[in-house]
This record gives sequence, structure tokens and C-alpha cells, in this order.
Amino acid sequence: MGGKIRFVLLFALLSFFVPEAYSQACGGGTFTFCFYMPQGTNVDEMTYNVYRLNSEKEIDEFRFAYVDRQLDLERGSVIDNSIIDKFLKEHPDVAEFYLYKNPDPDGFPYLKGRDPAASQVVRDGKLEFMTIETGYTPCILKVNYGASYFYVVANLYGGCNRTTEIVVRDNGTAVVVIPKDYRED
Repeated sequence: MGGKIRFVLLFALLSFFVPEAYSQACGGGTFTFCFYMPQGTNVDEMTYNVYRLNSEKEIDEFRFAYVDRQLDLERGSVIDNSIIDKFLKEHPDVAEFYLYKNPDPDGFPYLKGRDPAASQVVRDGKLEFMTIETGYTPCILKVNYGASYFYVVANLYGGCNRTTEIVVRDNGTAVVVIPKDYRED
């Protein structure tokens, strides 16, 4: 009996000297976009394309040369169409080589064996991407509806469960609405 008590006391004493330990929060999850469109827009006809920003250099160049504000890659940032169109025109390797209409898991090795996107169609105003917690793949998401489109820059395949709501106004501009669970009220 004395040996068990000594072991418990030793374990309790040593646990005070253990440095901080980090663990996974989720392992993976789903990144969901909810789109709220102008009245009369058929959300069932929405489609999307994904352009992958391949390197830190490319991400930094995009962030500093094209966007003069901080990007929120966790929730997503809506970026003016002219900025992304210019970037894709000046970087045809991004537009052609990294265009994933239905992303190939081989292009995202940490998603191997998981379906990163079920289809190219937005269903019921929602679009979901499978994620892995430690993944970091900033992408440009192009959402097409009718003859119009808008772009969102986000870490589509990394992180835990989260939802971003995007409202498209009557004039075609899109804005990210921060869901209540992210707000600091």
C-alpha cells in the first residue's frame, strides 16, 4: 500500500513540473459557407471554383501587393473582383495549374482519403469543405451565380468546424457577416 501512495505522490509532484502541453482541438471538421442572396436569385444554380495559393511567397505577394488590409483566412475575406481578376491574370500558373473545380485530394496530401468537396454545386445556399485541423491551404473561392460572381479568400481545407455567412446585396457586392459565436459582444 505504501508503494502506491508514494507513486501517486511522485506523479502529483512531477505533474507540477511538466511544461505546457498542447493537444488537438478537433482533428478536423467542416468549413461551411451560408450564402444569402438577393431575392429572385436561384441558389440552386450557384457553382464555385477553387484556386489554390501555392506558396508562402505567393500568399505574401497576394496579401501585400493586391490587398491593402489584413486577410481573415479563418473566416474568409470577400475581396473585390477586380483585385482577384488582376491577380489571376498576372499569375496564370495559379489560374490554370491550381484550379480545382472538384479538388483532387492528391493536391492536398493531408486530406488523403477524405472528400474535400462533394461537388462543384452549392446546395440550398450552403457550401461545405472538409477540413483537417493542422491544414493550412489559403485558397481563392470564386462563387458564380447567374452572370455574376464574387471571390472569398480563406483557408478552405484547414481548421475546425466553423461557419461563415455571406450576404450578397442587390447591387452584387458580397459581405462576410461574422456569425454570433465569433462576435465579441
